Formats: sequence, C-alpha cells, structure tokens
Amino acid sequence: MQVQDKRKARFREELLLVQLEIQEQAIKNVSHEFHDMIGQEMSLIKLNLNTIDASNPADVENKIAVSKDLLSKTITELRNLTKTMGIENIVGKGLYNAVGAEMKRIQLATGIRLHMFIKDEPPNLDPNKELILFRIIQELLQDIVSHASAKNIYFAADVNHKNFMLSISDDGKELEPGITNEFKIINTNIQDRARLIGAEVYFETLKQKGTVVSMRLPLEN
Repeated sequence: MQVQDKRKARFREELLLVQLEIQEQAIKNVSHEFHDMIGQEMSLIKLNLNTIDASNPADVENKIAVSKDLLSKTITELRNLTKTMGIENIVGKGLYNAVGAEMKRIQLATGIRLHMFIKDEPPNLDPNKELILFRIIQELLQDIVSHASAKNIYFAADVNHKNFMLSISDDGKELEPGITNEFKIINTNIQDRARLIGAEVYFETLKQKGTVVSMRLPLEN
C-alpha cells in the first residue's frame, strides 16, 4: 500500500510539473506571436492613420475603413491568443486537435513542414494521462526544432483494441556530439513520464535520415 501511495504522489507531482511547463510554453508562444503578429498589425494601423491626407475625403474614408478592418482582425487574434493560455483548452479540444494546433504553430513560426497521419479517433484517455502524453509530444517536437535542422516532421497515430500507437519522426541531421548529453537528458525525462502513464518509448536515430520516436500506450479494457 505504501508503494502505491508513493506512485500516486509521484504522479500528482509530475502532473503539476507538466501543467506548469505547458503554461510556461503557452506564455512563450503568446509572447512571440504578440511581438511578431500583433505588433506588426498595430504598426500598420499607426502607419495607415499617420498617412491620411486630410484634404482628400476619399483618402480619409478609405484609410479609416482599412484601419477598422485591421483593428477588428487584431482584436480577434488577441482573443484567440488568450484562449491558448489554459490547460483546459488542451484537454477540451482533444489530443489530436491540440497536437495539430501545436504543429501548425511550429510550421508558421519556423517554416518546417509538418504532416499528420491519423487512422482512427483517439482512445478515451484519462485527462491527466492525456495531458502528460501531450507534453511528451510537445517536448519531442521542440527538440526536433531546436536540434535536428529538419525540413519535415511527421506525426502518426493508430489505435487497435490493445494499444495506442504514436510516432514522431523527422528528416533532420544525425545528432552531433555537442548535443548528445542534452538528448540523453530529454530521452530520460520522456521515458520517466511515459512510465508514469504506463507507456513505452523507443528512440531510433538513423544516419543522415533523422530520428524516429515510437510510443506504445496499452489501453485499459
């Protein structure tokens, strides 16, 4: 019984850490998008208003209309950004949608092409397990972006009556000696989290062909 209590306590601690990490990543994403996207649009609005020719009624009307459209778009984007801040947003939209949104964000920010291959609907997972699983996927994606110099990232998922199978692969370069230790730390961290939810993770680095990470999560009856 004591061992079981320790496992539950460990799971709660890890879940809290994952929640904090996801919130921190969301804040970084929002900050980046606010600077790049919202800041640019506000600058366009300012420029548009500053170049109004008051002696030309048609120019005044046109530029005010354009500024209104830009402002409406900016308000909508701000609302969408604030929605990405909550943990509930990840659980509420479902694992595939959450992963898809993360991949779309990475593609827009980096230019890396991301591809999803989904065969079935995701299994009905415990929300806490789903959250940890999402964080594992997020970590893997961030690691590829940081180190692999990949042009493409592939996410695949399949479900059978016993297992939930996931894989993330890229066409990036082979790991360099300088980042091997960091890769080992990431690997160990992901393996620890996977064990908490009963999953297994397998890493395979292919010479000049990138890395393949496979995950198997046994499903409860």
